[in-house]
Amino acid sequence: MTLVVGSQDGKLDPDSSGARITGLEQEDAPAQLPQGMEMPLGLLRFEATLAPGHSSEAFSLSVDPALGVGGYWARDSTGTWVNL
Repeated sequence: MTLVVGSQDGKLDPDSSGARITGLEQEDAPAQLPQGMEMPLGLLRFEATLAPGHSSEAFSLSVDPALGVGGYWARDSTGTWVNL
């Protein structure tokens, strides 16, 4: 698994110079998941600092295709799981 800050579709954005991942943690999947949802790699939590003058940032997350992962899930502000 590879996480890159200041990147979209795996390409670095030169305007994002100065953005940094400051914390990264992989955890087990929650015990209670919606029916049919699988998390073979568990959860990935990260913190980042933004590039100077930025109010948001893009990230790229890549996973080895041999693992067969077919999506990335996140919880929205209401706690609902959303497939990114």
